[in-house]
Amino acid sequence: VFGCFLLFGTRENGRLQRGAMQTRMSSRILPVRLAVQPKFRPSLRNPEIDCFAAKKKKKDADDDEEDDFSMPAMRQPSPEEQKMEDAARKFINELDEQNKEDPIEIQDKFMLDTIKATEYGEKLFIEVKDGETDVKPSLPTKKNIMARAEEIANTVELSDLESNHRKMLTSLFPKDLEGNVVLVRADLNVPLKEDSDEIEDDQRIKAALDTVKYLMEKGAKVLVIGHLERYTSSGLRQNTLAPVAARMSELLNEVVTFVADCGGEKVANVARKMTPGSVALLENVRLVRTGDEEMDDALARELASLADIFVMDDFTDAHLNMASTVGVAKHASIAVGGLLVEKEMKYVDGAIQKPQRPFAAIVGGARLSEKYEMINRLLDKVDGIFIGGAVANTFIMSRGHKMGDSLNEPDQYKMARKLELKARNRGVKLMLPEDFLFANGYETDALTSSITMKSIEQPGNIPSGWMAMDFGEATLTKMVAVFKTAKTVFWNGPISAEEIESFSFGSHCVGSFMSAMSKANRTTIAGGRDTVAALGRCGAQDKLVHVSTGARSFMDLLEGKILPGLNALDPPEEIKIPLPDVTENKPLFDMELD
Repeated sequence: VFGCFLLFGTRENGRLQRGAMQTRMSSRILPVRLAVQPKFRPSLRNPEIDCFAAKKKKKDADDDEEDDFSMPAMRQPSPEEQKMEDAARKFINELDEQNKEDPIEIQDKFMLDTIKATEYGEKLFIEVKDGETDVKPSLPTKKNIMARAEEIANTVELSDLESNHRKMLTSLFPKDLEGNVVLVRADLNVPLKEDSDEIEDDQRIKAALDTVKYLMEKGAKVLVIGHLERYTSSGLRQNTLAPVAARMSELLNEVVTFVADCGGEKVANVARKMTPGSVALLENVRLVRTGDEEMDDALARELASLADIFVMDDFTDAHLNMASTVGVAKHASIAVGGLLVEKEMKYVDGAIQKPQRPFAAIVGGARLSEKYEMINRLLDKVDGIFIGGAVANTFIMSRGHKMGDSLNEPDQYKMARKLELKARNRGVKLMLPEDFLFANGYETDALTSSITMKSIEQPGNIPSGWMAMDFGEATLTKMVAVFKTAKTVFWNGPISAEEIESFSFGSHCVGSFMSAMSKANRTTIAGGRDTVAALGRCGAQDKLVHVSTGARSFMDLLEGKILPGLNALDPPEEIKIPLPDVTENKPLFDMELD
């Protein structure tokens, strides 16, 4: 939106006359027309004369005549000043002629008898060169706006713009893939059983195969790279990807060649012998090479040289600067995002930025300090939000209530109150648990007691040593009653200590609620390592519309941060600027302003 103000003044019968100038703002860019009332004559006089100062001086003397005061006598303009005044008149007439189509009348209560041409940063009105006056229009028109936009677009290098929105695999033509070697960076860091290399959960492998299958169908020669690590008593240890190759073969029902290296002549020979539609898995890049996490440029160049096209499909590690992701993307001839990354962007970024409304969010977890940025950003998007887990403890205790030894963050009390105030000001329904399950220990056989919020509000009802571990049926009933009309539901963070069966009621109820909403054709999105684990334990992981495989990348994307692994990819062929999401002022969930 462009706003322009022209200030004019005149004298009539020794007094300053006020005109009216009004700028009409619009979501569309429209040409602007200056409407000068006939009885006013624009003038350009000595810049030393300050009518505002004169007005202030007169007002101090007589407050009753606020808009009517005498002006000091004015000397006759010099030839140069007269030339500038004539040019100003000419400019007004020309501008009036330029903008006859679709005009906006401009009237403003501010009138100024003197205008200094260079006072506004650029020479908006007049520029005098060698005795000649060059009049430059300052008000935007459709013509000069589009010309300036095109000029800027032609000078901007798209690759220099930081963005998570990059070119995707589906934007390439089939002929770009057929017969070419494509290197896919996938998330293959699956959990293994403690006493063997047997895969405990193959969900990440299944998520990576969509891109592999797509490339096979297009006739590409597919090389897959990744890493696999496990925690042992002696620390973090890199593991071979051989078990992953075997599982990929089972899931694809195709032979997946395993190469005990990730570069060099061995991989080059395999790539040369591959046929269109075949797949090879390279060894753990961190097991046979060093420098991946240190962004070693030599390693990045070596990996990039293996293929014609690089596909980044490891959303889990997109928040990191690694040689096998960011480094390869910088050196590859073509670098695009895979199907998994595209899906993550569609739901995590797209559906949350422009959701179907009403939009509800459920946020849990242990620490508000880790969730603050995400909640703060969600409050700009959602119509209602439920806060659970230990994060809710911090909100409740920030109000001055006592909750025994429940996990909370005293240094975040101020931030909790700030978020509550923001929710209230934006008309967002913010809900906290209505009842809790307290326990005297963090174990299955601990003593438990159900306590309502009203009891917590009364001092002395929660003894020391007791902790809030879960919520009860009253909370679930209220949350479902409020959020059942939502068309988009988002969940991040367990809302109970669900890893212990005795305290799994709350999180599993949310999982069931999300599953039921999916069956009702609502958009359900969940993400975060602990959230995905909770969905798996309650059997709802495959029942949601989208479950993000990312952990930190998922959180960073929600917080609006740039992910290096995506930003390094090729820019899209066009940039679309999203318009702000405008909704009615009326809240979509009932507010309780108690």
